[in-house]
Amino acid sequence: MDRLIKVMVADKDPLGRKGLIDILQKDKQIEVVQELDKEEDLEVSIYQTKPDVVLLNLNLNGTSIIDTIERITTSFRQVGVVIITEEGGNEQVQRALLAGAKTFLVPPLSDATLNNTILKVVERQRIIVPELPKKREAEIITIISPKGGVGGTLISVNLAVSLADILKKEEKKVLLIDLDLPFGDTSILLNLNPTKTIAELSREIDQLGGLDSEIFDSYLIRHESGLYLLPSPLKPEQAELVSSGHMEEILKIVKDMFDYVVVDTPKFFHDTVLTAFSESTLIILLLSLELPAIKNGRLCLEILNSLHYRNKVKLVINRANTKMGIDIEEAKEVLNCEILGYIPSDGKVVVPSINEGMPFVLTNKTAPISKKIEELGYKILNRKEEVIKVSLLKKLFGG
Repeated sequence: MDRLIKVMVADKDPLGRKGLIDILQKDKQIEVVQELDKEEDLEVSIYQTKPDVVLLNLNLNGTSIIDTIERITTSFRQVGVVIITEEGGNEQVQRALLAGAKTFLVPPLSDATLNNTILKVVERQRIIVPELPKKREAEIITIISPKGGVGGTLISVNLAVSLADILKKEEKKVLLIDLDLPFGDTSILLNLNPTKTIAELSREIDQLGGLDSEIFDSYLIRHESGLYLLPSPLKPEQAELVSSGHMEEILKIVKDMFDYVVVDTPKFFHDTVLTAFSESTLIILLLSLELPAIKNGRLCLEILNSLHYRNKVKLVINRANTKMGIDIEEAKEVLNCEILGYIPSDGKVVVPSINEGMPFVLTNKTAPISKKIEELGYKILNRKEEVIKVSLLKKLFGG
């Protein structure tokens, strides 16, 4: 083997985990990258550590462990799942194998049995899933908040910074596009001072009749987090210089240059925004729990449905911990759209972040609002290439 074999151990019994780890650590070809005692931590941990093998004791859970194994083997094809079970050949083991697990082992295990099984699984995986170069095409996440004061730009900036921070170790690139053309504030929230913006870029596209990666790169500003920013125009009147055709050229080029693109939009629909919707893999509808925001959100969903973009939409509720707003369950029933995440209100963290131009996901990583943004980022990363399911069982307002 030309590199260490990375193994994750998942077992709710601490003695069971320790026994497996003690054996694994004797083999210089193997590195234990994570140990877990909860099923719900599995998929995020696999995304973060990228193990070659997951040693998974079926005692980790009860009813949903088979579904989890199937999701792992489908979403992470490079990972081999090896089952640890007290009862070989029972019905649950058979279901685990059908769900994609490679084999099973019954304790007590000798050093040779465990380590040889891991070696064989890795060898087979590398044959089944050869490490071929993949064409990189960006995931485009567009954030729309059809009601002012909901915090759309704040969430866009901090989500983009969080994604960049998560992905920097993997040398993956994240871009934030400020599409609030008349009044964009992303550069202020990032404490950046652009000299060239999307307006000047649009002029150059017209002059050259197209766009290449070298030209595009010259218009970007890099934040200390590793995030790249394409700023909005410096003056409101320059918004007219940017058309949907320019956005098509820009989004075409970013698909090859970046891994994830976050697009911050204004509070109204414009042809450039519609172009972003068309190219997006995910549209986040950001709402708070006030009646005007819910009303505008419902109208926004109706428009997106008429444009055939509804299957891309998920809700994020901002200031979800406030007690003065509409009940969350009522909002879900009215909007009839799946909720991707909830962001709490925290003025003590947010206000200094805005005034200092320092994203709170960097300056206050342990704050509940920062943890929820990070959680939202991981959800987005883990649902790559998936079709977003939207419930159609209820109609808006029962109509």
